[in-house]
Amino acid sequence: MINIYICEDDSNQLQHLNQTIEHIISTKKYPMSVECYSTSPSIILDTLTSNPNKNIGLYFLDIDLNADIDGFDLAMKIRELDPRGFIVFVTTHSELLHLTFEYLIEPLGYIIKDSSLDIHNQIEKCMSNAATKYQILNKNSGKQVISFSTFGTEYIFEPMSLIYITVSCIPHTLEICSDDKLIQCRGTINSTVKQLPDFFLQISRDTIINVFSVVEYDKNANKVVLKNGTEFDVPRRKYNIIKKMQNNK
Repeated sequence: MINIYICEDDSNQLQHLNQTIEHIISTKKYPMSVECYSTSPSIILDTLTSNPNKNIGLYFLDIDLNADIDGFDLAMKIRELDPRGFIVFVTTHSELLHLTFEYLIEPLGYIIKDSSLDIHNQIEKCMSNAATKYQILNKNSGKQVISFSTFGTEYIFEPMSLIYITVSCIPHTLEICSDDKLIQCRGTINSTVKQLPDFFLQISRDTIINVFSVVEYDKNANKVVLKNGTEFDVPRRKYNIIKKMQNNK
């Protein structure tokens, strides 16, 4: 199930968006439901934070919210809480959309509020795209997968194939290394580690490793060597935890 959140500062447009989305869900039978719609970004964040389920979110966000934060700031806060969520910007300010690349938000799509454009069709295309990506994530029921999105491309990994996740030199960006890929995506270590199985260990503020990718420990340098040759600093006490985790599996 995909939970939908809508934030639009114009109450009339907010109602119209909600009604349109509810109609599309009903007619297309998408696995979605509207969780929250509001003119206030804080209400969106409070609802998302207090939501006990871990469903992926689809977020329709106006850019100019006439609040203490704008749509870009709201999207960045959402990314902290829901790294895999699908973000769609709904705006009259098409000239601002290039900023999504500077913020590294990687939205699913854009909807331009223009009388000459079919808003219903734009919304439906975004919902269809989100539904398709959601099906990919869940195509192997009972088989855990983890997804990361980068520049509009969704990468699906089996957890055991991941070697490490570390902070990139680009702000608010992670480097994801697997057996056959090295990608960068929007995210934080703290939010990502919560998605991972228990055979991953956060060895520092900046890095998470798959303990089964560790092939060697250099006692003199206090470094672990991973199966692809990458090295990370790890104090002895952390290495003892790694060995314990390996032995318990």
